[in-house]
Amino acid sequence: MVTKIVKVNSLAVAKRWLEQIKDTYHKTHRMKIGIWEYREHGNNTKGYTYSSSRKYVVGHRKSVEPKISNLGKRIA
Repeated sequence: MVTKIVKVNSLAVAKRWLEQIKDTYHKTHRMKIGIWEYREHGNNTKGYTYSSSRKYVVGHRKSVEPKISNLGKRIA
């Protein structure tokens, strides 16, 4: 089973990753793949970069939930 976790800055990019990851899983696992919202602790940005603390995680439920402790609500 693929246990890829993808962290992205925008919801549009997260939705694209969701569709791409769903293609690698069997049809029975596709309901367990989702997008979660989380807040990154600290501000590691320098210069003129994207500075929002809201991030999105895309992946399988069994691989995302145990590894990321500060998950927010599930979006998709």
